[in-house]
Amino acid sequence: LAERSASSTKEIAQIIKAVQRESINAVEAVQRSSRSVDDGVRVSHQAEDALKRISDAARRSTQMVREIARAAVEQTKGSKQVTDAINVVATTVQQVATATAEQARGADQIMRSAEKMRSITRHVERSTQEQTRGSRQITRAIETISEMVSQLSRAHRAQTKSADTILEGLESVREGVQYQRSIIERLAARNRR
Repeated sequence: LAERSASSTKEIAQIIKAVQRESINAVEAVQRSSRSVDDGVRVSHQAEDALKRISDAARRSTQMVREIARAAVEQTKGSKQVTDAINVVATTVQQVATATAEQARGADQIMRSAEKMRSITRHVERSTQEQTRGSRQITRAIETISEMVSQLSRAHRAQTKSADTILEGLESVREGVQYQRSIIERLAARNRR
């Protein structure tokens, strides 16, 4: 009986040790899970901050695109004014040529036509100056957009594919504005000749 009691006591001690080991393992597993949860929460906060930066940059970019669009509309109006003025000058030149050829209308008609040409030329000069100022504004806006695109590109390397769509849209807008600016500058250069 004493031997059986000793054997049972030994088995019980082994069982207790096994339970203790499992308890330690369970505690360690819980601690690891807790650290994993903390890491997950930290990563989620970082992702949230990155998305907020992208959202803010996208909002600023959208505002800048709207400003460029308004400037482009004004630029188009200016281009039409220059074109109309050039057409009027061409018509006036033809009138002067006709008056000179016919001679019947006399010197007064020629003088009036010449004065009209001078007035229109001054108008063309003012329109061209306004055109040049508008081109400089668009250039500055494009430079700002380029910087914002760079900022979005850096944020994109740490975040989701949604930034790709923003970057592509901004690049298309930038290229479109640059193309329009080149057209307007060529028109302004022709007007200055």
